Amino acid sequence: MKRAGIRDSILKRALKSVVIALFLLATRLQADAQYSDNPLRGSRWLSVSSGMNTSDNWAWQAMLTYSKRGEGSLVQARAAYTQELWLTDTDSCPDFRNKLAELGVLWGDGWGGKSWYVTGAVGFGFNIRRYCKLGGYENDVVTGLTLGVPFQVEAGIKLGEHSGLSLIGVGNWNFREPYAGAHLAYIRRLSK
Repeated sequence: MKRAGIRDSILKRALKSVVIALFLLATRLQADAQYSDNPLRGSRWLSVSSGMNTSDNWAWQAMLTYSKRGEGSLVQARAAYTQELWLTDTDSCPDFRNKLAELGVLWGDGWGGKSWYVTGAVGFGFNIRRYCKLGGYENDVVTGLTLGVPFQVEAGIKLGEHSGLSLIGVGNWNFREPYAGAHLAYIRRLSK
């Protein structure tokens, strides 16, 4: 019970941070939009990342994200896989690690300089979760589909003409297992 409260508190703080970051980013973009074109316009990149999140008392996550900054906004498509890191005595099944696969499309914006960029996006997605629950004397493995609201905040640096590294704040608000987390990503810029 105490862990769920701590996880919910972390999730609420992460969501507030994302909202504040998106607001500040939008305010900055509004002010700069009058004077110059967005340096990310026409940019496309692929991010391969891995990190941890708060799902199931901490889980590892791998994610692939395609991003494109068009004329007026950023569009991202992401696929992610999450698996419970370690089993605890509070798990309903002592020998099954819960898993979550998600697909999402996100919309937002970003800004960049010669060697850096920041983006923020929120979207819509589908989550497929496999988890175990105790049903009588046997464990039942359940697969459930739910809708989710994924969000992603990214800050990166360019290492060369076509590559870079970034830190990504990720999350997904859904009814089965909401989470927030952080990733380290390798970025591959695609030609315009």
